[in-house]
Amino acid sequence: MKKVFDVLSSRRVAVYLFLVLLFVSLLGALIPQNELPAYYETHYRPWAVTLLKVFQLTDLYHAWYFIFILLFLMASLATCTIRRLPRLTRLFRRPELPASYGDLALREEIGPASAWEEVERKARRLGFRWRDFGDVRYGRRRPYAVAGEILTHLGLIVIFVGAFLRPFGHRETVFLFEGQGFALPAAYGAGYELWADAVEEIRDPDSGRVMEYRTRARLVREGEEVASAEVEVNGPLRYGGLGVYQSNMDPRGVGLAVEAVKLDAGTDLAEINAARFMWAVGGTRGEVAAAPGETVALGDTGYQLRFLESYERFVTDERGFRNDNPEYNPAAFVNVLGPSGGVAMGILFELYPEFSVLRSEAPDFAGTPVTVMFNSGGGDGDRGERREYLALVGSNVVVGEAGDRMEVELAGGGVPAHGVEMPLAARITRADGDRAELTLPPGEWVEAALSDGTYAVRFAGLRRGAMTGLTLARDPGLGAFYAGCLLLSLGVAVAMLLSYDELFLYRSGGKIYLAGRSSKGARWARPAFERHASKLRERS
Repeated sequence: MKKVFDVLSSRRVAVYLFLVLLFVSLLGALIPQNELPAYYETHYRPWAVTLLKVFQLTDLYHAWYFIFILLFLMASLATCTIRRLPRLTRLFRRPELPASYGDLALREEIGPASAWEEVERKARRLGFRWRDFGDVRYGRRRPYAVAGEILTHLGLIVIFVGAFLRPFGHRETVFLFEGQGFALPAAYGAGYELWADAVEEIRDPDSGRVMEYRTRARLVREGEEVASAEVEVNGPLRYGGLGVYQSNMDPRGVGLAVEAVKLDAGTDLAEINAARFMWAVGGTRGEVAAAPGETVALGDTGYQLRFLESYERFVTDERGFRNDNPEYNPAAFVNVLGPSGGVAMGILFELYPEFSVLRSEAPDFAGTPVTVMFNSGGGDGDRGERREYLALVGSNVVVGEAGDRMEVELAGGGVPAHGVEMPLAARITRADGDRAELTLPPGEWVEAALSDGTYAVRFAGLRRGAMTGLTLARDPGLGAFYAGCLLLSLGVAVAMLLSYDELFLYRSGGKIYLAGRSSKGARWARPAFERHASKLRERS
């Protein structure tokens, strides 16, 4: 057992372990970690891919040998620290005198033994605290400086404890559209939501090159904001053990548009679907009601209106129209069918009809002026608050405010393929825990009856919007890592600035000798030791 203890406490063994750890960590930095298998098969030769799999080099920091190296190094540092603890306890008990003063690197002759009293008197002026141990006068100065070495070892141990705990943490990347909230998995804490309030690219004013990505994010728990920050690549949002880092960004990301309406009392799906259109074909005018996906005749003119879908948050400006502003401005996507089968495609705005567009090159519309105006309030009742959210399949989106929110989790099978929109599977979870399993056919409203009210939800197709990629990380070893860095920095500072010096004044062979040692070593302490010896040799 003693041999094992001696090996673990060896400085040479610790240095070798550090070098091995450095080499393995360098491999982890050079080889991309946790990529899909196709990535390695594309970028590496077959024999290299085999080596990567055998030695777990694609997930190196979770490999058994990496954890073993960390444990071995922690054990080595711990035994080194335990062996040096007596140097601290020596401050409160009888110090251990060297077996032979002649073996000390710092040793000089002071004078004849007859001058002992004079030398002893001068020694009291050196600033050391002296004690008698038989024939030896023992002096020490700044004994607390030895704590620097202990703090350094403890700091390294705590750092490696933090590194050992890191594989037991959680880390993943989520993609949020601007204005979207994300319900965090339970691994990051119960009841937390992450909101991306603003997404922006910082560009160089001269070259226009993107210099930095930034997301204004906030962390909410049970309706109360607990933390917020301008998240950048090197400026994360931190709260407790959770860190939110900026990973990447797509200013024109494509997501699935999910609309949700909390129905007021007495409101049904028919009232939500209904919209009213005023039309004019030549000199004939009229008004019709239609629901998304419905086609209605425009009187007896021979023209028909096909109401494709509505969009509650479409906004116009002087450049035409855009959809990246949350202000309320309902819009409708329509087709007008002519008597000969010609089609006019249009987008109609309720609040700004002057920006409405209805275009066609069909002969049906060449000589006959056709106009259509959109009124989203087609039903008789109050439809309730309607909002549209962008999300990705496999993620979730928080709908509504806290206390009145629901979480829509978009499951697989709803990815539009080859231009055909497939039904989207959704799981809706209320804040009170109620859940509903739904299938959302494109453009159709589906009711989700929950204990605190009824929601109408629909999958409204694809939309573009600013999207940010944020990495979530809960590292249980992060606190230990920072504490270890603090202890290590404090220990190094104490060791560099202060030294624990010891002097031994004794008589041997009719002569007086002065010997010494220092926590910083003989080479560093020699100039000061020679000054002490010179002062003791001076004659009165």
